[in-house]
Amino acid sequence: MNSFSRGIRTLTVGVRSQFFSKNAAFSSEIGKDKSALIYKIQSHRVKPEEQQNYLDLLNEHIVNLHKDENLPQTLVGSFQVTFGTEDEVIHIWKYSGGYAALQKSEFNVEANSKYREYREERRKLLRSRQNQLLVQFDHMPDPVPKTGNSTYEMRSYKLKSGSIGEWHYNWANIGLKCRSQDEVVTGFFTNA
Repeated sequence: MNSFSRGIRTLTVGVRSQFFSKNAAFSSEIGKDKSALIYKIQSHRVKPEEQQNYLDLLNEHIVNLHKDENLPQTLVGSFQVTFGTEDEVIHIWKYSGGYAALQKSEFNVEANSKYREYREERRKLLRSRQNQLLVQFDHMPDPVPKTGNSTYEMRSYKLKSGSIGEWHYNWANIGLKCRSQDEVVTGFFTNA
């Protein structure tokens, strides 16, 4: 590393450290408030022979889950994976109201026999499933559902411990400026 690079790195690290307090939870420094907004990403790995049955069942129930006023959740999008892990369907849910909205939604789904039956039927069609809670980066735009067929690229980064602040700083100050307005849908992070 030459002295110029070392100087730039020191400058970047020095500037970054001024932005983040040492007393607050780090996620609150770079993400939107978890008590007001949280997202859940669901990954369903569908049995290949059950793909159409899964999609039929999904179409029958997902709109009801989305529109149910007793569930403080919004379906941001459902996506069939075409490159990468095949036979995977991903759903992203938004909970305005943070953890409290998530808990209320889970409780009301469990209390509703129609939704419990849907979960049981769905379980038979899956090889595996995974849920993960996500915090939206404070500098990223809110995801807005698009009409029609669209292709999205989902990226995932595994960062070294302590490097998320630098990653956040670079994306907020450099990465987003290099892209067109409609190119970036949103960005999330999790500690999992």
